[in-house]
This record gives sequence, C-alpha cells and structure tokens, in this order.
Amino acid sequence: MSLSTLQSLIKARLESHAYFAGTEYSPARPISIISEDRHDIDNEIEQAIAQIGLAVVIKMPALKNLEPARLPANSVVEVLIRVGENVLVNRDENNATATLKHCSDVALAVMRRLHQWRPDTAWARVECVEIAPEEDPALQIYTVRLTTQTLLAPL
Repeated sequence: MSLSTLQSLIKARLESHAYFAGTEYSPARPISIISEDRHDIDNEIEQAIAQIGLAVVIKMPALKNLEPARLPANSVVEVLIRVGENVLVNRDENNATATLKHCSDVALAVMRRLHQWRPDTAWARVECVEIAPEEDPALQIYTVRLTTQTLLAPL
C-alpha cells in the first residue's frame, strides 16, 4: 500500500457520498475534492473556490516510523484535509454552482465520513483527531487531521 493510494481511497470515499456529490438536493451542487498530487494544485484550488466558492483539499500523507530500529515496523500516517470557502461566492443563492454549505459543516461531514473507516486490509481504522480553523484573510478554512497506522515492511 502506498501513501498516494491512501490519498486516492480517501478521495473516492468522500466523492461516493451524496453529501459531497451534491445529489441530495436538486439541482446537484457537488463539492470539489482535490488531491494534492498535481503540479498546479494552487491554481486548481483557486479556480474551484472562485467558481463554486468551496473546495476540499486532501494533502499528501506523512508517515512517521514508530520503530526505526526494526523492520517490519509500526508506522503512523497523518493526512490533513483542508476545507476552504469563499463565503461571498459559496453562499450566494444566485450562483448556480455554489454549494450553499458552510465550511465548518463540510469539515464535520469529512470527519463523519472518514472516522473509524478502514481503507483496506493494509491500514488500521482512520481516526479523526481534530477539526481546527485556520487564519486566512480572504477565506474561511478548516483543517481536519486524520491518523491511521500501517506496517512498514522491507522491500
């Protein structure tokens, strides 16, 4: 199991739910979910927030080896998911692509969708450790911090 695969599994889990797909209401108002694996990620985030006013960004996972002196070793993986909102664009009822969902509510939905979920047999259950606001002059941003564990085995 690779870190990028974990990131892809998280993205797929979020996109598969009606809340994020925007299909629970008509007309559909999907939330942009972006994986931080593209070279022009900043531009993509800016476009999503400018157009619909809200984006979920799954940052690259980070691994910490808990037993550096041995292999296989237990490792903790942390994934940060940032939910950014331009309130004026996203909550404008005249904007046909606006989600009309509050940034904090979307962060909570991320937590509810992923907490105690097991991506596959190579990973332990995901634990959602925290939702925290960030300071930003133009956007409302919340970060969801997830952790899981895996066994780091030799190649």
